[in-house]
Amino acid sequence: MIHNPNTQPSTVIANRRKDILTLITVEDLITYTQIHANTEQTQFKPFLLLAEERYVKPILGEILYNELLTEFVNVQGNPNLLPDGSTLPNATNYRQLYKECFNVLVWAAYLESIIVLGLNVTEKGITIQTNDYSDNIQLTGIKEMEVRANRHLSFFSKQLVVIVTGK
Repeated sequence: MIHNPNTQPSTVIANRRKDILTLITVEDLITYTQIHANTEQTQFKPFLLLAEERYVKPILGEILYNELLTEFVNVQGNPNLLPDGSTLPNATNYRQLYKECFNVLVWAAYLESIIVLGLNVTEKGITIQTNDYSDNIQLTGIKEMEVRANRHLSFFSKQLVVIVTGK
């Protein structure tokens, strides 16, 4: 059983967590996508929380989402220490739930950040980013990246829905 609906989330902890942790890190995003390790990492942080709010929270629902966040804060962001549902009073397997959310979060954050990878938005308008060390990606390349990310996101989102709803 992944979720015990009789538990109440600690929304105070979950809300405070947003200032401290996200369920995935920029390092996770770099490890599991084509983002190069030398890319400026601070530009990706907003997309991690956006992925949670826009893609995972609607699937889990607010109560289960806040419960997962609370448990994640309780283990200082170490998903290996999340409760596995084997202890009472809460039989929710947060460790499995986190694992199911992980790929959705990675691909959602990547999808939302693709535009940052290839374009600059300045007072002069939108331009393709330049780099002295490599060729620039064209708009068709950005579209191909978006299609690929959408395919992964759709697959993992469907898996998460099945795990959460049993359907």
